[in-house]
This record gives sequence, structure tokens and C-alpha cells, in this order.
Amino acid sequence: MNIAGAVSVGAPAASSLAPGATTTFDVIYVPEMGGPFSFDIAIINDDLDEGPYDIAVSGSSNAPPTPVITGPAGPQSGPFTVTIDFGEDVAGLDIADFLRTNATLSNLVSDATGQVYTMLVTPTNVGEDVTLSLPAGAATDLDAGASTASNTLTVGSGALTQDALDEIRNIILEEAVRTTRRDLLSKQAANRSARDRFAADRACRGHDTDHKAENDDSLDCRLLNEDVPLSFDGTLQATQGAAALSGSFFGQSTDRNGTRRLLSGAFDVTRFEDDDVTASFEGRVAWEKAVSDRTMLGYFVGAGLSQSNIQGGFAGSRDGYGLNAGAYFVDALDDNLFWDGFISAGIGQHELRLSDGTFSVGTDYRTKSLLAGLALSGEKAYETFLLRPELSVAYGITRVGDVTLDVTTPTSATEDIVDAGDVSVGMLRLTPEILVPFDFDGTAYDSGELRIAPSLGCEIVTTNRTERDCGGGLELEWSSFSDDRTQEFSARVSRDVIGDTSRSSVGFAFRHNF
Repeated sequence: MNIAGAVSVGAPAASSLAPGATTTFDVIYVPEMGGPFSFDIAIINDDLDEGPYDIAVSGSSNAPPTPVITGPAGPQSGPFTVTIDFGEDVAGLDIADFLRTNATLSNLVSDATGQVYTMLVTPTNVGEDVTLSLPAGAATDLDAGASTASNTLTVGSGALTQDALDEIRNIILEEAVRTTRRDLLSKQAANRSARDRFAADRACRGHDTDHKAENDDSLDCRLLNEDVPLSFDGTLQATQGAAALSGSFFGQSTDRNGTRRLLSGAFDVTRFEDDDVTASFEGRVAWEKAVSDRTMLGYFVGAGLSQSNIQGGFAGSRDGYGLNAGAYFVDALDDNLFWDGFISAGIGQHELRLSDGTFSVGTDYRTKSLLAGLALSGEKAYETFLLRPELSVAYGITRVGDVTLDVTTPTSATEDIVDAGDVSVGMLRLTPEILVPFDFDGTAYDSGELRIAPSLGCEIVTTNRTERDCGGGLELEWSSFSDDRTQEFSARVSRDVIGDTSRSSVGFAFRHNF
């Protein structure tokens, strides 16, 4: 017996025969492969002088063509090609023979032999699986043998398009730009505060003859050399196309010998013109000391938290936290001329969750940043006002690199990668600030100050493209103080025009020492 397949013998047409009569029956052999075969059929009878009838069957079989459909291994974002291999030459295959779901078919072509076919498959609904198969009898071989049914190929259409990847990359980059810009402005503000403390300290010690205190027991001088309880101020700000709630806190401890430990921080909630909303908090501890009559040095460690509500084609949230450390200095070039600078390094961890209604995208990624800045400032007292010009430059670079995206749909899950690269922000600004003091009697606030701050500035932002903008602005601020400086109220209005973008804002702040 030489068979590879199944043999079935049907019942004869008649169950009994008269002498010399005949009947018929069917023998079906389904070979598993082509080639010669042979087997015997034994028919038992009740003729007493006859044994079983033995029938030898032999021949050569032609196995039916069996199509195998193969395609891409992972989810696809658009049209893809599949291959149909029949294992031998076939004819009669038509694109209408295919069974499919969620797909349109086109460009069915065969190779030179007619054994292997290729076809273009286009998903109908992105995010749903594509299935493809051939029923039995879709094609015939050269011996007119009908093909068997094929396997069923399933391909998920759950990969992001290049436009979607670009949008997600831009979201990551924009968040990095905003964080870098916010960190630069925060470090510059901290250095201005350090410069003001150093200048006031020099005046109290008599090194600044233009602003020498009448005695070291004045309130401002005592505040510099005594512990300061934690104080808080808050600001509600409305801008053209945006709104913000912000605040800060400050506390100080000192050894009364020139060394201070400062606890400070800030928080804000900002809505941007694209309707994104970001809430952030940053705190830091700094240690500073006047190492000479002309120089103060300090160092700090800090931490920050932020959360963004992102709007757009892909909407969702980003949560981030980070650590940073750095150093700063203030140096007196003359009695009323200073330069100061800072440098810091930080790391951040971010969790991004986005969806466009079809795709859900999640990722956790890490950033590294390096920030530095310098400022040259002066102070000149006139009879009715104080002029404080400042020229500042700051630069920050944040490394994002490759970000792995977990992409899911209701029927598929896959990974993708976007290269966000580096983000850099550079700022140059000239601000000739004018302070006009006022004294009051018999009111809740004993003194006031009008600040007039025109400015000229340029900013360069480099992501996957470079943007350069220059312009100017004006800021007006009114502040009122209690005599013991434990309470402060301020109102501010400003307008900046940088390139083609104008930003206007109005803000109010109240500070109260606990």
C-alpha cells in the first residue's frame, strides 16, 4: 500500500447479485500530495466456494493547489501588499474571489509562472482589523484541479500615520520648549532676588555710598540678617488669549554672619492660546554667602512638578517631575554696577497620555537639561526716581531623544518611535527699569512704588526647526507696602510684541507673611 491521504469506499448499488450480474460502487481517494499511489480493496461475499474479491487500485495523483496568503507582521497605517502562493501554476484567479473584511483590494498580479500572486490591500476603517481569505475552487491548476480553501490572514490597521507621528512629536517638543523657557525665567528671577539682597547688604555695610543705610538697625538691614518667616504671594493674571494663576513663597534663615539658607518656590496655572493648560510647581533650597565685599556665591537644589491638559487632534495629559541643581554668583563691578550669572543641570521624567478617538498613545520618557544665564545691571539714583537698567542673556538646552510610543486601538497594540532630538531656547533682553517711590500717611499701606519697565528682546527657539523673533514691550506695575513689609499689594499691566506675536496681560498680586 502506497498512499498518503484518505480513502473512502461507498456502498454498492445492489446488496446481492445473481450469477453473472454486476453492480457499481464509488472509491474516493483524496491524496495529501501528488505522485504514484496503490492500495487494495477486499470485498467479502457469501459464495461458499469463493474467497474475498481483491481489487488492486493504482495510479498517479495530482494534489490540489493550496493557496497560502502572507502579509506584514505588524499593524499597518495604510495600504499594504499581500502574497498568495499556490505552490504550483494556476489560472482563473480573480480579485472578486477573495473574502475580505474592512478592506478594498486592487492590483492583483502574478509572477511569470502563475504560481505566486501579489495584491494591494487598503484598510477601509483605520483601527479595525483587516481579514483576507480565498474559498475553495477559486483557481485551477494545469490538470483542472480546483484549489482548496486558503488560510485567513488578519492584519491590524493600528499603526500611526506619519502625520500623526509628526503631531505627537510636536506636542512633545512644545512641552519641552515651554518647560525650558519657564525654567530659564525662574532662574533669572531667582538671580535678580539674589542681586537685590547682595546690593542691599552692601548698602547696609556701607560699601555702597550712594545707598548707604543711615544705620544697620533699619528694617531692611535687619531683615537681611534675621530669620524671615515663610511668606506667600499670589497673582491672578488675564492675558490676550491666555489666563494664569500664579504664586510664590519665600523663607530665610541666617547665621547673622552673611550666610543664608533660602527656601523659595513658585506655582502657576496657565492657559495658552492653543487652549492647552499647564499647572506647575517648583521649589528650591539655596545657600548663599558673601565671600568678599564684592562677591556673593550660592548654590541650590530644586524639584518641580507639572501637569498639562493638551488640546488638539491628539488630546490628553502630560505629567512630569524633575530634579535640578546648580550654582550662581553676584559680583559688584562698581558701587552700583553688578553682573551675575547661574548654571544648572536637571533631569525630568514625563508621562504622556494622548488619544484622537481611534488611537490611544502612551509613553514614559526622560529629559536632561542644561541652563545658563548672565546679566549686567546697574542702578542710578535721581532726585525723584531710580534707574535700574539690565541686559540679560540666557540659554537652555533640553535633550529629549527617542521616545517610544505604545499605540493601541480596540483591536491591536503596537510600538512606534519618534525622535524628538534636542530643544534649545535662547533669550536676550534689555530692560531699563525705572522705579518711582511714594510715601503715604494714615493708610493701611505706608509706601508705594511705580515701576516702569520698557524692554527690547529677542528669542531663538530650535526644535526640528529654528524660529527667531525680536520685538519690544512695556510693563507698568504699582506696588503698595505696609511699614513692616509684611503685606504687599501690586497691580501690573504689560504688552510685548515679539515677531508677529503680541502678548498683553493684566495681573494682581497680594503677599502676606505668615
